[in-house]
Amino acid sequence: MGDTQRTIGVITTFVLTAPYLWLGSRIRVGPWEAIPRLALEESDVVSPAALGQVLGLLDLYHPVPRGRREWGCVFRQVRRRVGQPFPRSHIEQLRRAVVAALLDRNPALDRDRHDSNLGHTVATSDNAALYGHRIDPEGYVAVDYGAIVTALTGGIRIGEPTHAIHPPSELALPLLGPQPDESYADALFKCLTHNTEAARRLGTAIDWLDLAWRNTTSTSFETRVVLLKFGFEVLLDAGDKWMHQRQALSALLPDTGRRRRRRVWTHQGKQHAQTMSDLEWWFSNFTWLRNAIAHGERVSASDHRWGRTYHIWVAEARLRRAIKHTVAERGFEHVLLNPYQRARWHVRHDQERAS
Repeated sequence: MGDTQRTIGVITTFVLTAPYLWLGSRIRVGPWEAIPRLALEESDVVSPAALGQVLGLLDLYHPVPRGRREWGCVFRQVRRRVGQPFPRSHIEQLRRAVVAALLDRNPALDRDRHDSNLGHTVATSDNAALYGHRIDPEGYVAVDYGAIVTALTGGIRIGEPTHAIHPPSELALPLLGPQPDESYADALFKCLTHNTEAARRLGTAIDWLDLAWRNTTSTSFETRVVLLKFGFEVLLDAGDKWMHQRQALSALLPDTGRRRRRRVWTHQGKQHAQTMSDLEWWFSNFTWLRNAIAHGERVSASDHRWGRTYHIWVAEARLRRAIKHTVAERGFEHVLLNPYQRARWHVRHDQERAS
């Protein structure tokens, strides 16, 4: 159920959890409710025994206390309880919605990528990983580690002080990090669960953003540039010509880089010139960087920079914005509002539904 872990065992208690996600309060995502560990009550769970199992399961993920914040949450369908079987059909879309809504809360990173303070304030997509569990009556679970090469670990028992479920490599638990935007996550889920090509493209774009935001050191920054460019391509649906893609991005984000002027560049020894907006000019340069990386060409350190920052930070922020604007265009304009404007929108929306 998760990206690198699956569980097996005698079916007794069913649990869908995001053990590395911090929530300050319950949030609603489509027909699902995410319940933070500290807010989980007996009425949310099928039985008192199951409540103990769920809390014990989260302890397996966090055998050592990490500060004052309690990490982990569990999901349940609104009309059901934690511990009951849940349908698997929408789990992938739920994960995508939570990933995008969590990353959207990160600040725009215009600092040097080696800034040591990022780990305290920025969430990665690892924090939104979902895992499904089946716990047998005696509290045993088994875990499959890995995706291509898997290793089954059995005999893990809730309550055993020496037992633990190992976290993903380089997992960060940001003490001052964000929690998912509830309203945005709900809108994302509703968009993603449509059986349309547009919904599939949106989901795939989130997957590329997800991979680019994994914290593993095994994925280089060059590789992340390629992943982010894939995200733009599938989301914009403008063909494989970068000229068409930049125009589609400019139309999607009309308030970004509106200044238009003549741009000059050299390609294969020939000079070219064209009028572009700031956004289109950045996207063109970002595309050339991706192409150079993908084709094994020499790339200098200066090629990775865009002004005072790095292309990768500009790209991830604009891909996040492009995903959000795509959701807004599909009938959820309120996701672009600030918290105050959104609260007023919800009041008006509820009044219109009641009338």
